[in-house]
Formats: sequence, structure tokens, C-alpha cells
Amino acid sequence: MKNKVFSVFWLTMSISFCAPLYSASLPKQIDTLIDKHAQNAQVGIMLQSYDSGNIVYHRLAESAFYPASNTKLFLSAAALKILGKNFRFQTTLSLTPEHIKEQKLEGPLYLTFRGDPSLKLKNLEDLFEKLKDKDIRTLNGNIIVDDTVFSDAHYGQGWTWDSMPWYYSAPVSSIVINQNKTAFFIDEVKAISKPITFSHKASFPSVTLNTSVTGVMKKTAEHDCQIEISQDHQQYDLNGCWPIENTPRTVEVSYKEPRELAKEAIGYILKKMQVEFNGDIIFRKTDPKSKPIATHRSDRLSVLIRPVLTESNNLYADTLTKTLGLAKFNQGTFKQGVNAIKTSMSENFNLPADGYRLFDGSGISRYTLASPSFISELLFQMKNDPDYDSFYKALSVSGQPGSLELRMTGELKDKVVAKTGSAMGTSALSGYITVKSGKKYIFSIITNQSLDSYANLKAFEDDFCHLLYNAENL
Repeated sequence: MKNKVFSVFWLTMSISFCAPLYSASLPKQIDTLIDKHAQNAQVGIMLQSYDSGNIVYHRLAESAFYPASNTKLFLSAAALKILGKNFRFQTTLSLTPEHIKEQKLEGPLYLTFRGDPSLKLKNLEDLFEKLKDKDIRTLNGNIIVDDTVFSDAHYGQGWTWDSMPWYYSAPVSSIVINQNKTAFFIDEVKAISKPITFSHKASFPSVTLNTSVTGVMKKTAEHDCQIEISQDHQQYDLNGCWPIENTPRTVEVSYKEPRELAKEAIGYILKKMQVEFNGDIIFRKTDPKSKPIATHRSDRLSVLIRPVLTESNNLYADTLTKTLGLAKFNQGTFKQGVNAIKTSMSENFNLPADGYRLFDGSGISRYTLASPSFISELLFQMKNDPDYDSFYKALSVSGQPGSLELRMTGELKDKVVAKTGSAMGTSALSGYITVKSGKKYIFSIITNQSLDSYANLKAFEDDFCHLLYNAENL
């Protein structure tokens, strides 16, 4: 099966003319699991040999499913091929040296953002500390913030409106500071119908809260009301209800206006440094004649894809998506980023562009579709790729910190190396499993259109892996 893309014809012929590679009871056992956990859902499964690629089991493997965060497998593989494992994001502070006169900068200062998803406020502080190294105590010019490498479309097509306020849908901008999010603390509430108190304890960013939220039971919150969050500049309005069972708790929300975040960060840093600023903050391109005085470099890509695959960080994924568009087509957009991913899949892994549908690299978009066989084929192709080690080490591992930390912690601990996926009515798990005999297999399991809870769908995936691990003659 090496270097061969699944097709309905090939899949049918391989099953028709090859002897079954699994115990006769395996399909019945899998059917029992589906009846138990996902009876009324759409379930697609592909299981194949790690070594040969031969199909061991399949169910609706060629059907199109919404893969949720399994989309990040395509993004990560493409990023390694296009950018290289040693790629680093850079954030630069620059100026024109001749404008420095007697501890004063008499011309503009340039701050250039390039979409580094790992950039923190402390990293910006370190950049601005270089002003002191040059003995600059006063800025008598404008600060030019360059956020032009990515487009102004901060959200992908197919992102749901109700996800926008939350941290996992933070705006994908050239400007990223502290992952473009902040946190609210919810005080403990023990009785229903009591007001829920939210507080913001961080000194940065500065926000105000206007809240009218009532405590309810979890079932009420699920069926009768919801919390609504909106942001207008630095003010957050929170209305509706919140389950008292989920208090006390810290919740993370997105900061939807990156330019305002940058303005506040600059003001916060200059005040802390006691640098006098007599000018405005303006957004446009950096003057190519300016000279860098400080550059912050992110970790290498081989490190940055770990939050993508291990923790399923959406912002990391989609800043990389736009960066791929910039690297491949000179446009930092979702569309060109997706085109770059699909080009890489075709050129490097023989996966045709018409075999799936992408609208982002994170999997937030509900428009994205892919089949279990397509995902499994990518995993099979990756194992022979020069970047496999970086890819494999970035995946989540059962029983280890990451999205599989609390799952499969018994006999399956360290045996499943995979990417998770979750959304309303959807769950996915695709990766590699080492069974009791020591053999390795590649699998992709996706469940769509389910009415069951996340917990039940995850239990289905875990039971499936337990079944494989203990299966005889597998």
C-alpha cells in the first residue's frame, strides 16, 4: 500500500481478494462497542498495519466526516515540509540610528509582529529593554506597529459564532500577545438563583466587567439558558446563566482586538520602564531602512507543533496556517494557508487535493471534511518521512501530559500515540497503537452526528483501543 492513496475501488478489491487479516470476532466486537457507545451516530474507522499498510479493518472509511482537531495532522505535516523543523517566528524592534540624540529617540520606533503564537508580554518587555541599552529614556516620535504579514480576516470560514468569545477561538492576527486571551475567575456559588461573580485579577490586559449572570443547575444550563459574552474595547459584558457545579473556576476568554492589545502592551511596558513617550501608536509597515536593535525568536517549529498536536492549541495551528500561505504564496491568509497545506499533501504524501476539504488548519471550521482512510494514509506516509520523528514526538501519548493525559492510563499507558478531536456531536482519535504482541498499527476513528456526551464518545475510543491491544491474532 506504500505510496498509494486509498480509493473506493482499491479498498473494495483489497478486501475482496485478500484473506481477512483480523480475527473473525473483531468486527463483531467493534459492532458491540458501537451499539454501546454510538448506536445512533455515524462512525468511520480505518485500521491498518504499521509496517505494510495492509487494511486490517474498515467501516465507512471512505465516507466524509467532520474531523475536528484531527485537521491539525494535515497542518503539522505540511508545516514541517514547507517551513522546516528549525523554522522560528521573529518579532523585531527597530529604529533609525541617526535619530538617537542625547538619550532621546527623535524619530519613529518600529515594532514588527509576524504571528508568533508563543509570544508573551515578557518577551516584548525584553525587546524594549534594549532601548535602555542604547541609553534612550525619551521617545519623541511615533511607535509604528507592523501587523501586515497576515490578513485582517482573524477568523476562518465555518467558525461558529458562539465559539468566538472563548480562548480556543482567539483572533488569528499578526499580533499575538499571551495567546490573545485573558482569564476570569468565578467565585464559588452553592445555591441556585444567586448572582455569579466574575473577577479579572491580571494586571495585563486591563479590562472591566459588566456582569448579570445567575447560578443554575448544570441541567438547566444545558437546556434552558446559556452564558453570553461580548467585548467592546476593554469592556466585557457577561449575561445569562452559569452552572453552580462549575464553581469556583477559572475560565479563559479571547481578546478580540489585537491592535488594542498591542497598544496597551506598549503603554504598560513603557510606563514600567519609566520611558517618556511623546507620540502616537500607528499601524503600518516598517520602514525597510530601519535597523533592528532587538529580535525575539520563538522556539523551533519542532517544539511549536507540540502544543498543536499534544494540547490541540488552535491559535498555534492557525498562525502556522497563515504562515504557510505567506511562505508558499506570499499571502498570510486562511485560504492561501489551506492551499499550501493541500499542495504539500499532494506533492509530499501523494494525497490528492480533491480527497478532502479544508478551511483552516485547526479544525474549528465546520466546513472541513476528511475520511478516516485519508487520515490513516497520511499517518502511514509520515512514518517513512524524514520529519517523522518531530511529528511523532509532538503527538499526544496515553497517560502523559496533553489531551490524553487522563485517558488510557492503565495497560494502555504510553501505548497510544495519537491526535484527539472534539466538537458538539463529534469525536475523533487518529494515530498509532502498540498492541500486546508488540506489533504496531495505524488507526483513525471519527464519530459524527452523535447525541451522546463527550465522555461517552471518548470512552468508545478508549474501549476501541483496549480491544485492539488485547485482540488475539491481530
